[in-house]
Amino acid sequence: MLSASASWALDGGNDVYFTVPSGQTTGWKAFEIITDDDTLGGLAVGGFTWDAGNHDDWDGLGAYRQSESVLSVFINHEVGIDVANDIIGSFSRVDLDVAALKDWIALGIPNNTNSNQVQRPSAVVMSFGLGWSSVDSASVTTALDNPCSANAWLANTFGEGRGFADDLYLLGEELEAGSIWVMDLSDNKLYQAVDLGAGRWENATPIDTGRTDTIALVISEDRGPVPSDSSPLYLYVGEKDPAGNFLERNGLSGGKIYYWDCTDLGGAIWHICGDL
Repeated sequence: MLSASASWALDGGNDVYFTVPSGQTTGWKAFEIITDDDTLGGLAVGGFTWDAGNHDDWDGLGAYRQSESVLSVFINHEVGIDVANDIIGSFSRVDLDVAALKDWIALGIPNNTNSNQVQRPSAVVMSFGLGWSSVDSASVTTALDNPCSANAWLANTFGEGRGFADDLYLLGEELEAGSIWVMDLSDNKLYQAVDLGAGRWENATPIDTGRTDTIALVISEDRGPVPSDSSPLYLYVGEKDPAGNFLERNGLSGGKIYYWDCTDLGGAIWHICGDL
């Protein structure tokens, strides 16, 4: 049986759970909110273009309910730095009207008559914009390049005091010696978390340490299956400093990195990493 953990419901008051027994379907449907008539070109950075034929440039997503009426969806563009053409890695934010989205889901989708194609949700999409509002100069050592998968996390995800101290957005760079970047969702300020190591990052996912003073992230690289291009899973463990800056407060500075050694499954173990 496949199950999903709790997710935030559109009414802001209930968790949503679902399970999928083998051979059955949930009846859930996927649909496109940003359609062929929309464009993010020019709203991210100079020189970056997007159109209906370039969906493959979109990668990570993270949704955050910034108020009772607005759901913000962050979209990563998997593009690298091209100085000659004034292109840098970036991501955008799309703000959705929660009431209009709920009405559109309730009325438009079940009653559509166009071969399961739904009407363009023009009233749902409120605005497009750059994903971050500013960059923390003290933490940044390189420009953001080729952002890959991402996710948004609320404070205290695993219970009171457990998990991150702030609502934030995790974003990995998929390039050699890339960094994990973190955005503070209270002001959309972007930080480079260099202490999480350097790699061709595909994903970073927090796990419950069972403690209020530490956070832990499982981090993976985008590598091939052959030994010459493979990498282990990494585990980052950091202590939270309530009196520190944004990265320190969330345990994303000064931690330790371990790697998973599964060469002998009977004795698989996490090893401390050296200089990454």
